[in-house]
Amino acid sequence: MAVRSPVNVIPRDLLGIPILRISLLLSRLPFRVADALTAPLVRLLYGDLVRLGLKKKPYGVFEQIRKEGTTPVLDIGTIRLIREGHIKIYAGIDRIEGRTVVFSDGRKEEFDVLVAAIGYDRNYAEILDVGEERHDDLRVSAGRQKYFGKEGLYFCGFWVGPTGQIREIALDAQRIAGDIAKRG
Repeated sequence: MAVRSPVNVIPRDLLGIPILRISLLLSRLPFRVADALTAPLVRLLYGDLVRLGLKKKPYGVFEQIRKEGTTPVLDIGTIRLIREGHIKIYAGIDRIEGRTVVFSDGRKEEFDVLVAAIGYDRNYAEILDVGEERHDDLRVSAGRQKYFGKEGLYFCGFWVGPTGQIREIALDAQRIAGDIAKRG
């Protein structure tokens, strides 16, 4: 697994409690307080992620969501597989030459199969083909739908929060439906 960026890792559940329920409670606190409360627990669960070959973000999950608008890595067993040696961590990919992958740290390795999971880009300017200079037009309504001042254009699910993406999508959809109903 090639990992080019620092990560925050959280468990899917904690002592049988879904992590999203815990996040709902913690999201009422200031971000730094929530991160300060969860940091020792994450360290206890996973130990030093750097020793496993992963880079750690310099701040916690809630600060990550606030600063970057991105979600942490939800661990569903990957950390255990890394520890057991079933998954090997590499630096980011510099280039691919046939079957050989050259990593950003200079290592080279041959692979039979590559699976690209490259993340996603929420570049509104590209989606709307409005150009970089139009980023100032981006507005966030009370319902957190993002739009470019175009009547009837809504984005659902683009707001990242600590309370679960599916939950936030459902809330956005309800807000959008309400706004559409008001406009008649």
